[in-house]
Amino acid sequence: MGKTLNDILEVASSYITSEESLNIIRKAHEIAVKMHEGQFRKSGDPYVQHPIEVAYILATMDTGPVTIAAGLLHDVLEDTDMTKEQMEEMFGQEVTQIVDGVTKISKLKYMTKEEVNYLIDRQYKPEEFLNYFGIEGFTIYKLDWYNHAKNIENYQVFLSII
Repeated sequence: MGKTLNDILEVASSYITSEESLNIIRKAHEIAVKMHEGQFRKSGDPYVQHPIEVAYILATMDTGPVTIAAGLLHDVLEDTDMTKEQMEEMFGQEVTQIVDGVTKISKLKYMTKEEVNYLIDRQYKPEEFLNYFGIEGFTIYKLDWYNHAKNIENYQVFLSII
């Protein structure tokens, strides 16, 4: 059985004491479930189980409620019809920026080497490149791949990108 919202809250409440902060996580879970309704993984599991697993790992890393909420929502902009504006209205700029950072990183795999080099060489100094995505977005992206890798036979795919 996969992780649940209660599992996330049990871990997070050990270091997040504000009920308001825990409610951000609850709301993100609610929206993730709603937006991924009817989506399934190849295994047949509901797709939303994947972001729940990512958010649980984030909670075990003692990340804050904004990062956990972004973990729950990390595929919503990319895989559903929710817009950045709608997400920002519901969750604020910080959560939306992290989710948008994850989406930007995931688009890198479709860019040519020249396009990526342009981002690095022309638009951002190497030390600023991570800021383009945000450290939280980068962390969620890596956990996203980790969770996918656990569910595929070739675990080497994950190891090659870390």
